Amino acid sequence: MHLRRRLAAILLADVAGYARLMSLDEHGTVDALQTVHAICRKHIAPNQGRVVDMAGDSILAVFETAIGAVTAALGIQRGLGTAFPVATAERLMRIRIGLHLGDVVENADGTVYGDGVNIAARLQAAAEPGGIIVSDAIQGAVRGKVAADFVDARDLQIKNIAYPVRAYQMKAENQLSTYSPSATETTVAAESRQARSGRAMKILFVDDHALFREGVAELLRGLDPEIEILHAANAEVALAQAAAGTDFDFVLLDLRMPGMSGLDLLQSLRKELPTVPVIVLSADESRVSVMAAIDKGAMGYIPKSCPWAVMKQALGLVLAGGIYLPPAVLAFREVPASKSGELSLTPRQMDVLRCLLRGMPNKIICRELGISEGTIKSHIAAVFSSLQVHNRSEAVVEASRRGLHVGV
Repeated sequence: MHLRRRLAAILLADVAGYARLMSLDEHGTVDALQTVHAICRKHIAPNQGRVVDMAGDSILAVFETAIGAVTAALGIQRGLGTAFPVATAERLMRIRIGLHLGDVVENADGTVYGDGVNIAARLQAAAEPGGIIVSDAIQGAVRGKVAADFVDARDLQIKNIAYPVRAYQMKAENQLSTYSPSATETTVAAESRQARSGRAMKILFVDDHALFREGVAELLRGLDPEIEILHAANAEVALAQAAAGTDFDFVLLDLRMPGMSGLDLLQSLRKELPTVPVIVLSADESRVSVMAAIDKGAMGYIPKSCPWAVMKQALGLVLAGGIYLPPAVLAFREVPASKSGELSLTPRQMDVLRCLLRGMPNKIICRELGISEGTIKSHIAAVFSSLQVHNRSEAVVEASRRGLHVGV
C-alpha cells in the first residue's frame, strides 16, 4: 500500500442535528443535504481543495493552503446562509466546520488519516451550528490575510493528542445578517393587498417536503406578514383544498408529487381553479419540463436549485403579477425583445393577453370577458402576431422577457 505523509489544511464539516432533522422530514432533509453538498463542492475545488469524503452528513476536504481552506469555509457558510431561509429553529439546516493545518497520511486512493484529521474533527464538534472553529496553526497562517475576525475560544484537550490545541472561533467581517426584505419588496404584496380591498393574499402551497414549504413560507411572510398560506403535502389534499371554494390568489406547485404525475396534478388544479395563477417550484429545470408546465397552464416556473436571494426575488415578482422563468429558457428565443409599450394591441386584446398570462383556457377567457370563443381566437392571433410567437408557451416566455405583468 502506497502511503505518503504531507502537510495539508483540513476541513471537516458536519450537519448539526442531522438525526433530528431526518426524524422530522426525511425527504426534505435529504434534499437539503444535497444542496449542502453542492455548495461545498462549489467552494472547495476553486480554492485548491479536494473533497475526500461526503459520507452521510459529514464532509472531509484537504487544501493546499490554509488561506484556501479558510476562504472555502467562509464561502460555504455564506452560501448556506442564503440557500436556506430563516425558518423555525428546530428545522434549520446548519453545519459546523473545523479547520486545522497539520500532517496527514494520504493513501493512494486519496483517503487521508492521522492526527490532523482527528484535530479537525474535534474542532468541528466544538463549533456552533453555522460557525467555524480553527486551530492556532490555521489562525497563524492566515492572520491579516483574510477578511475575518478570530475570537480566542479556549484550549481543547483532544483524545490521543498529548498537547492542548488552542481554538479560535472565526467570523467573517462582512458575515451575512438575518434576511430582511427591502422596502421595495415589502410594498409589493402590500400594494397587491390594497388592490384586493384590504383582504390578505391567500396561497395554496403544494409540496411534499415540509422543510422546503416552511422555508418558502417564511420568505413569503417576509414579503407580506399578513399572507395566508394553506399547505398541501400530497395531491389528494391539494385537490380537496382547491375544490373547497377557497378564494386563492396563487398556487405554488411542486411537480414531483407522490402518487400523481405533476403535470396531471397541474391540469387538475387548473380545472378546479381556472382563474388562479399557478407557479411551479421544481427541482427539474430542463427547458422541456418548463415548457411542458407552461403548456399545461403554469404562469411561471421557479427552480428549487436557485440561490435563496433569487427565490426571494422570483416570489416577489409573481406576487406583484409578474412572470418568472429560468434565465436559460428566456435566452432560448432569439427574437429581440421590444418594450411592452410597442405592442400594437387594442384594450380588449390586452385583456386577452392578461388572461393568457394567467394560464386561462379559451372558455374561461370567454366567461371572464363576456365575448364569444371565435372573437377570443381572433384576439389571441393578434396577440401572438404582436409578440412574434406561435403558441401560448412562447407567449408566456416572450412576455417574461419583456417584463410584462398580469396587470399590463
